[in-house]
Amino acid sequence: MSENISIPPSKTLPKWLGYSFGFLFILGCCPAIAQKFGHQFLASPDWLSQTRIIAMGFACGFSVLLLWLTIKGMKIRGQNKSKFVKGLTYLFAPFFGYYIGFTIVALGLPMLGAVIVGGNTEVTYTVTKFEKRRNRSCSNPITLERLPFVHNELCNFSAEFGGKFKASDKIVVVGKGTKLGVFPKSARRFDTE
Repeated sequence: MSENISIPPSKTLPKWLGYSFGFLFILGCCPAIAQKFGHQFLASPDWLSQTRIIAMGFACGFSVLLLWLTIKGMKIRGQNKSKFVKGLTYLFAPFFGYYIGFTIVALGLPMLGAVIVGGNTEVTYTVTKFEKRRNRSCSNPITLERLPFVHNELCNFSAEFGGKFKASDKIVVVGKGTKLGVFPKSARRFDTE
């Protein structure tokens, strides 16, 4: 027998707040989802260095907000979960909120700009290392400096091309985007001449 639980209107969030939170949540998830489906996005190192403090502040605020919404939602819905499940949920929510909040500013905003107004562009990065390996999601990754942990690899280039790079070499990534970030299509060694 299923029982419908109705939430009194006074205990729900205003619609504009719910839509705003939903939009920001989706914007924070977009880079990971796009990467999962093979559309890698790299934010520019300049954008990341200019917005690092803003991104960290937004991440802290978003982690607190997500924890608060989780606690409030479980109380309003009257979910009788075990203490273990509640503890795991309360422990996981701030970390997930921090990741989403940081990603909104660091990757989501430049990605949105690249999708809406992006054209053919070039962004220069510094190589940390090259690793020759076969992987379904990221073959022969060229790891790039000053990028967020999960989104710091340039993927699916040949081992011959990647083998030309060593730590501190410069690489120019070409693709659709803006000066804030790029969806890589090709890459070349940076010419200092």
